[in-house]
Amino acid sequence: MRPDTPAENVDHTAEAARLERTAGLYPEDAETLLLRAAAHLELSGDRPAATTLYDRLLSSAEGLDNPALVRALKASNLWEYGHEAEARAIIEGIRTTAPRDPAPWVIVAEALESHDELEAAAKTFSEAAQLLLPDSSEEPPPATHPLLYG
Repeated sequence: MRPDTPAENVDHTAEAARLERTAGLYPEDAETLLLRAAAHLELSGDRPAATTLYDRLLSSAEGLDNPALVRALKASNLWEYGHEAEARAIIEGIRTTAPRDPAPWVIVAEALESHDELEAAAKTFSEAAQLLLPDSSEEPPPATHPLLYG
């Protein structure tokens, strides 16, 4: 969403299309732009189109800054429109690969939590905290705070 546009006045479908066009013009920023476009598609209710964007990003995974984040967002989106088995498989893959970035962990744990999988969510938050915060004597980095709050 553009900063000059209030959230209640956004045509999410049009904004997603604009971001996709912009990604075509600026390939170096395509990952960020397409993730934002997918978020707009989710907000518009077009979850299958958002999944298509996530798949498009993942098909070029060698150039992604954070493929685990894209997979986590895809899993969360899939679960929201009834593809629970596929979402669970992606979530398990993320947990197995143990990314060193807290964002994918937070997204999958919150997806589990939002679907009343509270024990699995707590386990995911705990695994991430143990992996990313091995030394408890130091102040945790701000990016890990959502793990601790979860």
